[in-house]
Amino acid sequence: LINHGRGMTEISYAEAVAATGLNPDMPDAWFVAAECQYLQNKWASCIAFYEMGASKKPNTHPIDYVLDREIKPRHQAAYSYCELGMPEKGLALAEEAVQMYPTDELALMTYRRVITDIDRKKTIEGALAVVSGLLKAREQGLALTILHALRASVSLRGIRWLPKFKELKAVVEKRSASDDSHCKSHSDESCTIITHDIVNGPPLDIEAAIERYSLGSLI
Repeated sequence: LINHGRGMTEISYAEAVAATGLNPDMPDAWFVAAECQYLQNKWASCIAFYEMGASKKPNTHPIDYVLDREIKPRHQAAYSYCELGMPEKGLALAEEAVQMYPTDELALMTYRRVITDIDRKKTIEGALAVVSGLLKAREQGLALTILHALRASVSLRGIRWLPKFKELKAVVEKRSASDDSHCKSHSDESCTIITHDIVNGPPLDIEAAIERYSLGSLI
């Protein structure tokens, strides 16, 4: 990456992989390969290369190399776990980085990101529970609105990877297509309010959510 720049990640990736073949016990090559995959949003591959590098004995480097050898690889793997909807697995890596270097800004930023994503995942799970309740009440129009609000919010990372989200979305869309009489339309305003509640609030409570979204001016 130093030689080719971030715009040439494929060349850097090929060279890093070649280096792992020449010296598989050198962790740096594995970490560079992980970084290349991270920059291309290949989250699972980034994690795999990180784990290979982390399993190797660290090289002896000057302190200038601490970031590249210990903090940045953990940061990238932890972020990749978040992007895959598994922030709990990223938490252990973030905690390691903070324990080693408690004042490092990248380590602290990684920890904050993981904690935020864990909280948001709880909120997502609460929202999906509300959608299940709405389906039982035959409020599939509102259920679909909540799913769209979840999917459209850029701050709710990893939502597309959750099996429950995919399952409920398929059920709602199938039911809405076969039973238009129960599918109510919802305004952009209602979608905005729902999105705000999902992103900023605690995990949604089923009874409170049905009362808030199913009654009054939102419908």
